[in-house]
Amino acid sequence: MRLALVTYALNVGGVETFLRHLADFFTNRGDVVEFVETHAAGVWSRSFSTAGYTVRQVLPRRSRSRLHHVRRIAAALGGFDAIVLNDAPWAQAGLGLLPPRTATIPILHLALLSMVRNAAGNGGEWDVMAAVSPATRAAALDAGVPAERVRCIPNGVPVPAVWPKGRERAASALRAIYVGSLDDAQKGVLLLPAIFGQLRDAGRTLHVDVVGDGPDRAALAAAFEREKLGASVTLHGAVPHERTQALLAQADVLLMPSRFEGLPLVLLEAVACGVVPVATRIPGSTDFVVDNGVNGYLAAPGDAAGFARAIAEMDADRACLRALSLRAWETARDRFTSRANGQAYAELLDGIIGSRPQRRRSGEVDRSLLGDWPGLPLALVRPVRKVARMLGTP
Repeated sequence: MRLALVTYALNVGGVETFLRHLADFFTNRGDVVEFVETHAAGVWSRSFSTAGYTVRQVLPRRSRSRLHHVRRIAAALGGFDAIVLNDAPWAQAGLGLLPPRTATIPILHLALLSMVRNAAGNGGEWDVMAAVSPATRAAALDAGVPAERVRCIPNGVPVPAVWPKGRERAASALRAIYVGSLDDAQKGVLLLPAIFGQLRDAGRTLHVDVVGDGPDRAALAAAFEREKLGASVTLHGAVPHERTQALLAQADVLLMPSRFEGLPLVLLEAVACGVVPVATRIPGSTDFVVDNGVNGYLAAPGDAAGFARAIAEMDADRACLRALSLRAWETARDRFTSRANGQAYAELLDGIIGSRPQRRRSGEVDRSLLGDWPGLPLALVRPVRKVARMLGTP
């Protein structure tokens, strides 16, 4: 099978990590896998190429229209047996131009309205939508996608064969870690200083690694300074994935104060390492992984005291910490391996290819996914839009 993993851009994040694991599974199975970027060359593009993968970049041209761009993407995808779409609306708009035999699966990674619209768009031209969690599946159903056309396939990660925290270590300060975008709107990162300020006031000493970058990095650094926590916090910024994994493996506790998520890869990577998560309770997402008090802790959104209390309990009772760590790893081993994830996608695609009669494609582009003025050269869209607003033209 020739498989195209299509995305907006291979930037640094959970979706890209998921795609790399999926590509590795299909490649090991003997399939030919290529990545296709449809909007921009991502930060991780080169690392994927260095790993031996072909990364096609079918990028927009300012002198040509979005309609022209969609047709170029469809031409690039025409030789594949199967296509997996990851929030790539311009590729999704052109599905009607593909050969009838091509199996097509859009994946819904996050229950954001824009991402739901992209994944559900051009619905007559794709086979089955994959949702990464119960929360994202519910979002697809709420958007009107029929239940029989949505399959929940949880994300997965590589999981060590044995519990990574099995060896006793000398008592020392607890190590906590945050990994992700420094974006308070989604990730709630500005809650971190309050959490660790309360722990310090309660006499708990621990070190915090903050891994990632984003729009709220300066505000986060300033808040840590106001709490006089600078000596116990390391802001690493964006680091290579291998370095992130090394820092995660050294940690005892993962902090995830997010406001909304799909099924975050870092949460699965943490439990696979035996790192105990303390996360915001997000129905159908974090509570799909974390059983409160059994393999981690869940707190209400914005509840700094709840986060601090959970960490303090584990710091005071290291036997409890180890028990939670073991159960966290067992959760990853039993439910969230990259192998199980890959097998689910392989069975889905193989089934579509093997049993579905060839459909009749529309031969048309779905303009509803392209925004306004899709026929204009991209360089003219903004000026024309501005003039139209001035004239009161819809």
